[in-house]
Amino acid sequence: MYCKLSILSCLFSLISYSQITISGKVLSKLNEPLAHATIQLIEKESDFTKDFTTANEDGTFSLTLTKSSKDFLLKITLLGFKTKMVIIDKNNTSNIQVFLEVQNNILKEVLITADIKEFQSKNDTIKYNVSKIRDSTETNLKDLIEKLPGLTIDENKKVNFNGRLIDKVIIEGEDFFGRKHEMSTENLPAEAIKGIQIIKNFKEFDDIGSQKTGKIVLNITLNKNYKNKLVGNIEGNSGIEEKNQLHTNIFKFLKKGNFAFVTEANNVGESAINMLDYIEMQGGIGNFTTDYNEGGSGIYELDHAKIPRYVFVNQNVDARNTVFNSLNFSNKFSEKFKINGYLTLDFTKIKELTNSVKTFTNTNSFSLVENESANAISYLGNSFVNFVYKPNDKQVLKYNLKINPINNNEDFNITGDLNLDYIIKDQDFQYGQSLVFKNQLSPKFIFQTLLSHDYKNQKRYSNISSDNPFLNLNFSNDFILTQNTNVKQNTINFNSQILYELSDNTNFETSVSYITNNELFNNSADNNSNFLFDVHKKQNRFINSNSVDLKFNKFIFFKGSLRYIYNSIKVNEKNRDYNWFLPKLSLGLEFSNDKNLSFRYAKTKENISIFQMNNNFRVLNYQTKISRNDDVFTPKEKESIGFSFSSLNHLKNSMLSVNTDFFKIKNEIGYNSLIENNFIEQNYIRVPQEGFDVVLNHSKTLKMFPLKWNSKIFYEHSRSFSFLEADKNRSLNYNYGVDLRFNSMFKDFPFQAKFDFFYSETKVTNDYSILDFTLKRVNIYPKIYGKVKDFIWDTGFLYQNVTSINTSQNIYSVNFSTQWNFNDELQLFFKGTNILNLKSNKFISQQITEVFSQFTTFERLEGNVLIGMRYNF
Repeated sequence: MYCKLSILSCLFSLISYSQITISGKVLSKLNEPLAHATIQLIEKESDFTKDFTTANEDGTFSLTLTKSSKDFLLKITLLGFKTKMVIIDKNNTSNIQVFLEVQNNILKEVLITADIKEFQSKNDTIKYNVSKIRDSTETNLKDLIEKLPGLTIDENKKVNFNGRLIDKVIIEGEDFFGRKHEMSTENLPAEAIKGIQIIKNFKEFDDIGSQKTGKIVLNITLNKNYKNKLVGNIEGNSGIEEKNQLHTNIFKFLKKGNFAFVTEANNVGESAINMLDYIEMQGGIGNFTTDYNEGGSGIYELDHAKIPRYVFVNQNVDARNTVFNSLNFSNKFSEKFKINGYLTLDFTKIKELTNSVKTFTNTNSFSLVENESANAISYLGNSFVNFVYKPNDKQVLKYNLKINPINNNEDFNITGDLNLDYIIKDQDFQYGQSLVFKNQLSPKFIFQTLLSHDYKNQKRYSNISSDNPFLNLNFSNDFILTQNTNVKQNTINFNSQILYELSDNTNFETSVSYITNNELFNNSADNNSNFLFDVHKKQNRFINSNSVDLKFNKFIFFKGSLRYIYNSIKVNEKNRDYNWFLPKLSLGLEFSNDKNLSFRYAKTKENISIFQMNNNFRVLNYQTKISRNDDVFTPKEKESIGFSFSSLNHLKNSMLSVNTDFFKIKNEIGYNSLIENNFIEQNYIRVPQEGFDVVLNHSKTLKMFPLKWNSKIFYEHSRSFSFLEADKNRSLNYNYGVDLRFNSMFKDFPFQAKFDFFYSETKVTNDYSILDFTLKRVNIYPKIYGKVKDFIWDTGFLYQNVTSINTSQNIYSVNFSTQWNFNDELQLFFKGTNILNLKSNKFISQQITEVFSQFTTFERLEGNVLIGMRYNF
């Protein structure tokens, strides 16, 4: 193992990459060193901040700049002194002396801003003062992020800034973990982190021109002792009831790129794949590229009925085993060539035990008892690689490739009013690729073209066997139904785009696309022609999009676009042609660099998925079959209006954002449900939907009592329709709540505290009152933690109350962790999760669908107590 890692380390070290070190000293006019001055490295042409640093106590500073033909400036700022700009002479970048001149109002400024702030905001960059919030109890990047204003980690382990999901996490300006935020937040050690920045309108290595990109990234800068050498750790834990966990991190952060290898094997319920990750994997090549317009067609279709159970059951299982491996890499072989990508392999095995009672809604309401035992084994591969060749600052050639194989097996045994076995086997293979060429023909004119190809082959085998008829199917002997589904999709997209800067305040963009999409959906069932069908869908699109970006003055900007789409679609022997004009408008007000307001309007149209085009019956599951759909050409139409407001105030360590969206959908897919004695038949219908949502995010650090808080207040309202046995059912949905997170900020204090509070209420009212549903959820999670000499400890208590119309339960959970730093290389652990439920962990839930209400008792993964150690190298 050591030999292999040494060889790998040597290989990465041998590839040299030329950089310039810029060093100097900040002095007063009296030749006295000035500490804590902020030094920004700025690209002169675009005014983009490449790097930050702060002068040391003796006034010295050092920055690193990749060799480039572009010109750069140093901007030096310090409270009480006049800001100074210094042009960098690339032939003389060491021992630069910068003399700052005192401002006349020095006393006033020092009095107002004497406190060191938690963040600084300049243009499109927000730099956090990590040293102000660090208290040495942090283990990984996640622990630091949760203490910073405006940053939160959501339930999907994704990083949000001021209420918006960031695009990616990067290391020292280089793409590394991409959209897999959890790979960085949960694996990068806290001691490796020197700085954290939010960069808006981030420009990739392959971006050219001065146009704003709209991307928001979290940039991590590293401490020097984590650079240019192999670092990482190995952690092993074992506990009662044969619970085990093994985790390994291996990093190599090079001057020209990064390398990481992460492994995880456990049976305690930790999972590396969540719903958002899985949906991204299932999408086209556009889901993997930095700019969606550079990726694919935008019409890649997903069958959400095929999402594996292990993706969304989380901890609601009786047992769960996971083995996960991930290789991430990013490397610049030269100033002209860069490669980055990742390879992940995931194995998951789960076991579920549930007991439920379903009460169906129809004129003859009845209940159905189901006792279910389920087992699932899934193998998932996910790979992506990006090659970029940039011969100069005006030309880029890029190639993207992704390959995803998936194998999923599920086995259900159901007893009660129905006795049956249900087996599902999925074998999916997908790949996508795209080739992109960019050329800046003049300072104001950029040409871009791309060619992309997506391919998908999904196979599903399902077998249902029972000792009694159901699904309205009768057999003389025991019931057996075998169904085979195969979906193939080929999509090719050709796009050319022109960006033209008409003036300093006006940009124009036009693009032309041609997309061809070919899909085949085949379904068959043994000995039953009712489930035999073929759907062949051919789609050709011509798209012309024109947009203009205007800045009337430094406060007001406008962006508008109009897309013309010629859409020709053929389903089997029938075809239809469309001509669509789709506008998109945005009006923004920038009151200052840190405060803005925007309004937006958009209209979209799309055809329904091939998975909703079956021309015969289709078995959706052991209890539901879907009838044929003759209305395959009517498109869905959506209009949305929204506004956003955001404000940053570094003097008060405060961030605020408000987002509101209104939407209205025509011709959404709905169902008329027909209920027999023990099955559901759903007929396709078209229904409208409409609704709105409001989300407010606010974070602030209080001065009098060192406490940081993040708050989120949300309200959602929607209206939809369905039919039960041809009778209309109108459904109104309300969901509102608050999410509050508090964290003490005592510096160098042995005790810290966290307090999380979450409250939400969901209310659904229907014309069929039996489907009315109310669910209230309260989560209270206090936690105390700290560090005493070489011991880091924490204890948390979780209280949950879940109340619906007919059910109510209180859930209590106690977690603890103790870490003893034996030395810099070795830490010993003793930790427990949900220790009040080490043997059994039963839960109840109530679910409401458009057809039935369901009361369920299920086994949830029990707690664990583990002891182990981590070795750092």
